[in-house]
Amino acid sequence: MTSKIKKTAALLLATALLAVSVAGCGSTPAASSASASESATPAASSASTEASASASAEPEKPKEATVTYMDWEGKEMMGSIEKAVAKFTDVNPGLKVINIPAPLQDYGTKLQQMIAANAAPDVFRVGNDMAISYAASGLAYDITEYCKNDAAFIGGFFPTSVETFQYNGKQVGLPSLLNCYGVFYNKKLFADADVAEPKAGWSYDDMFAAADKLKNADKGIFGMYGMGMDAFMLSQYTASAGGKPFMDSFYPVSHVTMDPKMTEIITKIQTAAKSGAIPPVGVDQGDIVAKFIAGEVPMMWYGQWVADQLIRTAPDLAWGFAPNPTQNADNFHTILDATGFSISATTPHPDEAYMLLKYVVGTAYNDVLPEFPVAPAAYTDASKTYFEKLTSTGHGDLAEGLNVQLTAKNKLLVRFLDPWSGDANKFGADWTSILDGSKPLTDLDAYAANINDVIANATVR
Repeated sequence: MTSKIKKTAALLLATALLAVSVAGCGSTPAASSASASESATPAASSASTEASASASAEPEKPKEATVTYMDWEGKEMMGSIEKAVAKFTDVNPGLKVINIPAPLQDYGTKLQQMIAANAAPDVFRVGNDMAISYAASGLAYDITEYCKNDAAFIGGFFPTSVETFQYNGKQVGLPSLLNCYGVFYNKKLFADADVAEPKAGWSYDDMFAAADKLKNADKGIFGMYGMGMDAFMLSQYTASAGGKPFMDSFYPVSHVTMDPKMTEIITKIQTAAKSGAIPPVGVDQGDIVAKFIAGEVPMMWYGQWVADQLIRTAPDLAWGFAPNPTQNADNFHTILDATGFSISATTPHPDEAYMLLKYVVGTAYNDVLPEFPVAPAAYTDASKTYFEKLTSTGHGDLAEGLNVQLTAKNKLLVRFLDPWSGDANKFGADWTSILDGSKPLTDLDAYAANINDVIANATVR
């Protein structure tokens, strides 16, 4: 594939991924279709992941260098990040860091423009799938040697998070923030309905039973809202119940499977929808968070980032959190969803760029997350103040629940990482039709077969 073709493909795909990869910045939970999220493939350059073959084992302190940095966080949070980075430049006076403003709504467009101008930032925010696609196009710097010679640091991340930024055995980025998905619940509504509050190790059957007791048909209130129903999310059920997950590996995926346990959980979902325990599949559920804050929603399946909004805007609301349920407490599986940073393969200052990347993911968040508790840092030491913030605001159950998920040995991805992932999106409507019952459950095998055809015919891996 020529550089021109790669660049054209990159500019077409770059924006498509942003809605999925930036969930920790306040988007909704994973979409209710098993279609893969597209990977933003940047413009190719003459450089490749081989560019770092001569990377020094221990980057020396910079003499004089300017490193550009681009993130998608909002203005207020970026201000906090800039203050944290200032501490880094204070102890590295030869290094100047230039932050390139790129709010979430403009990030994709701005990144495309910089790619087209061959002026990619030295260090830039990515989802793990974006990092893989950048590497496939030869634009992500291979930091493998840096990581090998920084083993103590690399060993400090939550389990499995670093591996999802690897492309064909090369480390092409590092995780920064992690997203976890579970159930936020209204303590008062649970008490009023005499339903026991959920906790780690609860089952899907427990969840559906609680939702059935908490529903209020007279008021048009369901027991639970927002349940993640794509094949990635439902793999938490199939794998914990002893079946196979949807994907056979993190990356590269060679095969997807519809285990009989998938039929089992979808049947449970359909039964719960018919009873009014959960909303019908595909029905607009409105602003779930606003309803939860108003005290109208008993349970909502959501990502941990909503806690920041709840803490700031609903200090008097009595709410709790439980990790995603499991069908077997001794075989707990949970979702790993990571965002992070990559380094441009064309950076003129790879040593300094790695130093900055390491500081941001390993140190800066301890200053940032107490003020903006949107997600736990992927680096364990950098997540300490985040958990302290949750506990100090009376939400130790959230801290404990997230720790159960983050330290779990069995992790599943929330999306495909492979560069071909966008081609699987066209089957999303089929998935929804199976979920809502308009297509038979026997069509699950055909759905999987269609995606396996995409995998088999992929030209870029």
